Amino acid sequence: MMELWNDGLSELEIGSSVDSIQKFLGSQRELLHSQIDQFQEIVVTQCKLTGVNPLSQEMVLPLIELASVNFV
Repeated sequence: MMELWNDGLSELEIGSSVDSIQKFLGSQRELLHSQIDQFQEIVVTQCKLTGVNPLSQEMVLPLIELASVNFV
């Protein structure tokens, strides 16, 4: 089952030291990777439920819009 969005993550005090900034960047990296993993789980689940990749239409739509603008 999918975990909570902010599971295990907490707010950090950001200072001006190099160590503080590195910790902040590390926490942001962890958050980003966690969100990517959760997004992948959502996409896989939706594919299994619907039989359609939900991203296929999202990726094609800008190309269709671009093509229609170029032909007008």
